[in-house]
Amino acid sequence: MTKQDYMQLPYNINVKYHDYGDEKYYVAKVSELKGCKADGETPEQAVANLRAVMDMYIDASLEHGDYIPVPIGDDKEFSGAFNVRVPATVHRAIVLGARKEHTSMNQLFLYLITSNPKFQQYL
Repeated sequence: MTKQDYMQLPYNINVKYHDYGDEKYYVAKVSELKGCKADGETPEQAVANLRAVMDMYIDASLEHGDYIPVPIGDDKEFSGAFNVRVPATVHRAIVLGARKEHTSMNQLFLYLITSNPKFQQYL
């Protein structure tokens, strides 16, 4: 694929507002391209700056023969179901926790994952 091919792909771009007192700005990131991010005073400026960074990122990756991930599909490509293997002790803990909370294992597991601050960055 060429740089133009990659630039036309529908990458997942996330924009977040940052307010650090005197410093207020937006950061745009490409979920699939590790470290590919840019900032700007507005969301639009952050995305425009990100497109320039993506261009350089893809150029450098192609030049060095590095793998360039393609975009992750949209929600309709995912069923919402997946199997996870866990140690027996974790399985037991989830069963006990679900019973204690009067909920299903699925609901408890969903709550535990989505309430984790480290997971929040992926939503």
